[in-house]
Order: sequence, then C-alpha cells, then structure tokens
Amino acid sequence: MKSFSVVALGLLFVCSGCGGGAGTDPWSQSRKETHRVQGKLVLDGLPLSNATIVFRSEQEDIAASGISDENGQFTLTTYEPGDGAVAGTHTVIVQKFDPNTLPENIDLDMVDEVPEPKLLTPEKYSEFGTSDLTATVDASGQNSITLDISQY
Repeated sequence: MKSFSVVALGLLFVCSGCGGGAGTDPWSQSRKETHRVQGKLVLDGLPLSNATIVFRSEQEDIAASGISDENGQFTLTTYEPGDGAVAGTHTVIVQKFDPNTLPENIDLDMVDEVPEPKLLTPEKYSEFGTSDLTATVDASGQNSITLDISQY
C-alpha cells in the first residue's frame, strides 16, 4: 500500500504540470490581445434580439462574435466569454434567422437538399463581402458600439 501512495504522490507532482496554465500551449501563446467590446444592435430604430454579430479584423486574421439579448445588447468574445476583440478596424456582419426555418435533426440520407433558413435581417449585412458595416475597437479603453442597421 505504501508503494501505491508514493507512486500516486509522484504522479500528482508530475501531472501538476500537465495541461499547463493559460499561455503555455501554442494556441494560447499565439493569442492576440483583446479589448472589451459591448454594444447595442438596432434595426430600423428598434433593438434587435437574438441576432449574431461578428467582427472580423481588417488588420489581423481573427474574428469576435456575440449574440444580442432582448434589448439588443451584446458583448463580443474572441477566445473566452466577454474578452472582446482585437484593436483596429473591423468589418461587421449581422445575421438573424427565423427559428421556425432552422433545420433540426435532419437525416441527410433522407433528403435531397437541406432547406435554407429564412434570414430576418437584411441580406447585405449577412456576408463580409457585402456588408458596409464597420467598427473600430480602441486599445485604450472600453468600447461601446451601436450598430444601427436598416431594412431599406
């Protein structure tokens, strides 16, 4: 029994370095610095809820995203919840789909084509190639951004 305890204690010390803390693995080491971003999404003057917002940096190959709440409020996440986005200019897309048109539990062997979900936000904001929305994330402090989009 004594040898088991010594082996277990030895494994404890060896494994205490396993997995490492933040910043020790290559993925963590390559993380860019992020800055908190919160905002409000408005469609034709009214808060837009349950929409996905994605900021794609024009300087870095990295994106941050969030989902608007019932008041249109959102917080962006890049690596960890609420950590924000990298500094600089971002192209922004906004997408909200009709939940009744989202495919659920589709057996791909039983259908010829997966139905397209219905987009409830203007199509031009749904892709980086067509969206004219931009936002700047400032490295010096809090970023509060209002995204005001229109159906027209």
